[in-house]
Amino acid sequence: MHWLEVIRLLAAQAKVGSVLNHLNEVATAMEREKGKEAVTVYTRDSLGGDVMICLRWHRDEVPHKSQEGLALADYLSNYGLVDHEVWARRETAAPTATADHREAVR
Repeated sequence: MHWLEVIRLLAAQAKVGSVLNHLNEVATAMEREKGKEAVTVYTRDSLGGDVMICLRWHRDEVPHKSQEGLALADYLSNYGLVDHEVWARRETAAPTATADHREAVR
């Protein structure tokens, strides 16, 4: 099963610099965890204190908040408000257009 664990921090802009420096080290260490495909850190330029960390997982488990994600969210809560969510990838087939639908679109 594939899932995305999203941890979002809303902090004062002055605190974000030290957080980002530490997150680079944490992301590198976390990528070695079995089943984790990637750890990515995002910032939003328009809101200087907005940081999002995405942990992308692929394991034969029900999607859940990982121990690493919980620890990271707890650490980040020292710097501001934290939101921690899990998003499961939906396995869906591409819709097939019917002849009627193709006619209606033309």
